[in-house]
Amino acid sequence: MASLKVDFILTGGGTAGHINPALAVGKAILAEQPDAKILYCGNKDNPEADLAVRAGFAFHPIDAEPFEFSSPSFLWRAVKAFFKGRKEALAFLKEAQPKAILGTGGYVQAPLLAAAKKLDIPYVLHEQNAIPGKSVRVMSGKAQAVCVSFENTMNDFPRAQKTIYTGNPVDPIFFEDRKESLRLAQGMNPKESYVLVTGGSQGAISINTAILNLVSSLATRPALKPYKIHLVTGIRYYDEFKEKFKPYMKRVPIKLSSYVYDMADQMAMADVVIARAGAGTCSELAALHKPSILVPYPYAKGDHQRFNAETLVDRGAAMLIPDQDLDAESLRHTLDDLFNDETKLYQMGQNAGSLAQKEAATKIAREVFLCTKRKDDK
Repeated sequence: MASLKVDFILTGGGTAGHINPALAVGKAILAEQPDAKILYCGNKDNPEADLAVRAGFAFHPIDAEPFEFSSPSFLWRAVKAFFKGRKEALAFLKEAQPKAILGTGGYVQAPLLAAAKKLDIPYVLHEQNAIPGKSVRVMSGKAQAVCVSFENTMNDFPRAQKTIYTGNPVDPIFFEDRKESLRLAQGMNPKESYVLVTGGSQGAISINTAILNLVSSLATRPALKPYKIHLVTGIRYYDEFKEKFKPYMKRVPIKLSSYVYDMADQMAMADVVIARAGAGTCSELAALHKPSILVPYPYAKGDHQRFNAETLVDRGAAMLIPDQDLDAESLRHTLDDLFNDETKLYQMGQNAGSLAQKEAATKIAREVFLCTKRKDDK
């Protein structure tokens, strides 16, 4: 792969929240330059290795480790990986000769962008969250532009040459109204209320436990307006919770999945989504005009998930339940409140849609094109 010339490189990863925006921008680049050669760089052991290939992009691995300051041994390992990754990236970039690079955050981008800076290869950054991450902050000084998802982060990059509010890019499929057609294809009753529950790509034990207790409650005291629940447990929790849910599977309409690759379809079919409040998830909910119950991850750096969630809550698009307050009764009460008030449910969806940024991926792609022109003009 390194012997092939490429036009653009996408990098960023560790979680879907960093990866999916990069993939969305990659598709926007191809929409304007169909012949462009695009490559994704990241950690071969992270989700980006799989998701990039599934999205149709070639993948090239770069060594990287998270900078964990809690342990000297972890920190030393990260430092060694960084210098090894930068050395690999220097050799790779000299051969690949990309016109520009897009970085969307996470520790995986650091070695590649450090090498790009040394070789004077222009790059654009995108920050998804309301509280900027360390990697984007550190790399912002030499970026041609820093694109942000929230207006209130515009002033968080004082060293950046340019900061632009673009919104958070999501795949164009999230803007399509496919709820009815997908439900018909799945053989679902169009009038059946459907709740999708996900704790993110890794799963969330607090959410899984709350749903387990909710289902236990519904088994003895059904909701006045019944609803089907689809819980995406996360791979590491699936076997454990599959056993715990067994006593209720015939009495309550509940489906379990360890992971879903068709998350866009699942979200589109749902009437309500219960989820963490990663920036990507919040943007996808907005694009889909989807009412939601958000449970921010309490240990997110800078409590950024709470800030992400409050953007939707303040607009009347979502309900927020703090992780420490999440239990069967709080969920039951909130779901009953929503399903017993169709007007409220509809209005929440409309409010969510008002926050959607349909042109975000295109705006960022054009910033990438602009920095290549500036390089050509030198």
